[in-house]
Amino acid sequence: MKRVSASFMLASVVLAFNLFLVSCKKDESKPKPVIASITPSSAYPGTDVTITGKNFKTDVNADIVLFAGTVATVTSATSTEIIATVPQGAISGKVFVSIDGNTAVSDTDFTVLQLHTVASFTPASGVAGTSVTITGTNFSATATDNTVKFNGTTAVVTAATATSLTVTVPLGATTGKISVSINNREASSTTDFTVPLPTITSFAPAYALAGATVTITGTNFANGSLTLNKVKINNTDATVTAATATQLTVTVPTATTGRIAVDVGGQSVTSAADFEVLIDIPRNGLVAFYPFKGNANDASGNNLHGTLGTSASQIPVPTADRFGKAGQAYDFDGVDDLITMGNPAALQISNQITLAGWFNIRAYKTSTLIMGMLSKTRIDNNGQFNGGYTMYFDFQPNQPNSFVTWPHLGTYDANHTYDFLGSVNTPSPIGTWVFLAMVVDGATMKVYQNNALKLTKNSNGGVAMLPDGAQGNLVLGVYGQTSSGFNYNGFMDDMTIYNRALTAAEVTQLYQQTVTKY
Repeated sequence: MKRVSASFMLASVVLAFNLFLVSCKKDESKPKPVIASITPSSAYPGTDVTITGKNFKTDVNADIVLFAGTVATVTSATSTEIIATVPQGAISGKVFVSIDGNTAVSDTDFTVLQLHTVASFTPASGVAGTSVTITGTNFSATATDNTVKFNGTTAVVTAATATSLTVTVPLGATTGKISVSINNREASSTTDFTVPLPTITSFAPAYALAGATVTITGTNFANGSLTLNKVKINNTDATVTAATATQLTVTVPTATTGRIAVDVGGQSVTSAADFEVLIDIPRNGLVAFYPFKGNANDASGNNLHGTLGTSASQIPVPTADRFGKAGQAYDFDGVDDLITMGNPAALQISNQITLAGWFNIRAYKTSTLIMGMLSKTRIDNNGQFNGGYTMYFDFQPNQPNSFVTWPHLGTYDANHTYDFLGSVNTPSPIGTWVFLAMVVDGATMKVYQNNALKLTKNSNGGVAMLPDGAQGNLVLGVYGQTSSGFNYNGFMDDMTIYNRALTAAEVTQLYQQTVTKY
């Protein structure tokens, strides 16, 4: 009995040992997983990563993936490829794949990217061009890797560290959040960055000629920038020559009267009042210019100043002009008032001339039917004009107790042989300012009334209409040289004399000019 038991026990031990050996051989025959590569080599938590290798299980539950010790979720598996999601809380380090107790380790570390944050920014507001510092975490130290936007408008990053970005407020930026994007991941500020609207509080002067300087006062301009501040006067670009946060200095463009608009980096404002762009008179060939601003001085720069009367009783009185400005025109009494300029060489004009001015008749003549505004001629012993040029009104009876007046503008030769009178067939009413211009170009005369061409007259045989302008003094307010009963009764303003024939466009400019308005 004891012999049987001993033999059985020995057989059992041998069998168990053999089974152990067989079992060990089976374990040693299971292939170990191998990691060949990981794509991408860095990613944010939540990103899918592809692990390429061999000996993986096709059952996603059989493949255990760890990112530096943190278990990841496997979403797809083949024998050569595992797709796993970088887990939250993972840190940079080796990647492990464990299957049936066998573990593969990546050769290189996998970098777990940390989401960046925007903690604050300074200053809290600014116009385009302002430098802003953004503070946060996990920024890229490479400036171009960080995409910064101000309420959706991309800014230029000028400097970058892991915790700080320096950017410039872009053109077109508006009030809103600041966002920072890195690797297509975006983080935004919790508060708005304010891009303030510019304001215009005033501008000076209120009017000026093209080319003059105007100072615009307001707020929220781009300090020091001649390009970020854009100015228009009635939709015409003006050049900015100096800029502070509160003042812009600009040059008036060739524009028309209208509002001033200021644009600062896409934010714009318009003035409440118009800026008046004054219209100058033509300057080329200008011999004399009498705006009558309380005196008879020549404003052409040629100093051909006039003298008010030859006695105290002959001095015209300053009065309001066509713009309603007091003291900006002269009132001639129709009796003996006159202004004389003498006979300087500059006024001895021949062949080509332009005379123009504004006239407002106070009353019709009832005795002598001629009322002179300007004369530059000499009367001979026979009472005839010898040479020169003249402007006068000729009154014609129209009906009982009523007269109409026709403007006449003319030239004479030395022998009174050629008397070229330009008679305008449109009467000039009482109490209304009328613009008259005579343009002589050799043998042709043109007469304008209120900017309308009323007459074109050619001389017989093509002879010069103004062969001699040397005779007599230039006198305003009479027909001839002295008070003779043909005196002007009314208001006169803005007399101009040119030694050339103005074009139709220049006559229009002369008619529309506002340089004498102020």
